[in-house]
Amino acid sequence: MNFNIKGYSIIMILIGLITIIFPLIIPTTVSVLFGLFFIFIAILAVLFAYQHYEFQKSHAIITLIFAILFIIIGIYLMLNPDIIVMMFRILLYAMAIILIISGVYSIVMGIFRSFTIGGIVNIIFGIISIIMAYLFSSLEYVGVLIGLWFLICGILSLFDDD
Repeated sequence: MNFNIKGYSIIMILIGLITIIFPLIIPTTVSVLFGLFFIFIAILAVLFAYQHYEFQKSHAIITLIFAILFIIIGIYLMLNPDIIVMMFRILLYAMAIILIISGVYSIVMGIFRSFTIGGIVNIIFGIISIIMAYLFSSLEYVGVLIGLWFLICGILSLFDDD
C-alpha cells in the first residue's frame, strides 16, 4: 500500500471521527476559512495597491479601501462563525421543505398509481425523501452524516489495492 494513500485514509478517518464527535465543527471551520480567504484577498489587494500606487494613485487608494473592508469582514467571520452557521441552517431548512413537498407528492402519486411497481417505487422514494428532510432539518445530523461519509471513505480507501 502506498504511504500517500494510507496517510490520506488516516486523515479521512480522523476528520470523520472529529466531525461525528463535534458535528458543528464543519460550519465553524467553513466560517474561519471564509475569514482567512477574505484576509488573503485583502493582503493581495494591499500588494497590488503598493505596486500600482505610483502609476494609478486613485485606483490604488480604492483598492486599499476594499482591502481594509475585506480585512474587517475576514476578522468578523473568524470571530463570529454563527453567521455562517445561520446561513447553513437556512439552507438546510429550505432543502428539508423541498424534500417534504417532494416526498408527499411522490407518496400521493404512488397511491394514485394503484400500487403498481412504479407506484410502490414512488411511495418508497417519498418515504425516503421525508426521512431525508428530517435529517436535513438539523445541522447536527448533517454534521454526523458528513462525518460518517469521511469515516467510511477513509476505511474503504485503506483497502484500496492501488
